[in-house]
Amino acid sequence: MRTYEDTFSGQRIFPGKGKIYVRGDSKVFRFQNGKSESLFLQRKNPRRIAWTEVAKKRTRRTVKAQRAIVGASLDVIKERRSMRPEARSAARAQAIKESKEKKQAAQAAKKAEKAKNAAQAAKGQTQRNISKQGAKGAPVKVKKPPVVLSCDISDWVWTREGCVHETLAWRAASVLGCRIQVQEKKNNIMTMLATCLAQRREVRDEVDDGLLGIQSYRL
Repeated sequence: MRTYEDTFSGQRIFPGKGKIYVRGDSKVFRFQNGKSESLFLQRKNPRRIAWTEVAKKRTRRTVKAQRAIVGASLDVIKERRSMRPEARSAARAQAIKESKEKKQAAQAAKKAEKAKNAAQAAKGQTQRNISKQGAKGAPVKVKKPPVVLSCDISDWVWTREGCVHETLAWRAASVLGCRIQVQEKKNNIMTMLATCLAQRREVRDEVDDGLLGIQSYRL
């Protein structure tokens, strides 16, 4: 197909389109439309005209391509696509069956392990989790035996009002954190406690109206 070129704009002119202009000197000009003809007759310079750019719309066509994916090659994909529905259903049923069997085996093993741990716990053979400090050999706490105060009637502390009452003796013993051992009874008054006060001399007692008040102590 023969096409011509617009003398003014340079665009293509297809057959049956455009105009032909013949000047007096027999020179032929071809124009695509009236706009190019008018601008030519106005003696406009085509280099100085702001032409509107015309671009052909291009659309991206979707191209289908088959390629391998992770876990399946292209041959495997083609083979599975070409499988018959009966064979595909049988393969799916077999895969489901294997998955169920594997799950049941795991559950049975878990139950057996749980029963074993329960039996060991009943026998007192359960394994204890040892901490890092215990593995290194943490110091063992030794429970100290309680202090026993043994007193006699000769060890009693006397005040201006008389002998210390047994209630105050029990009070002093509770402050000192020790146990009282009675050796002798006289006039229903228990002989106790005064040994610690007399020997250690670490407890300060103050006598006020015949009462013994424990103010400070050091064991």
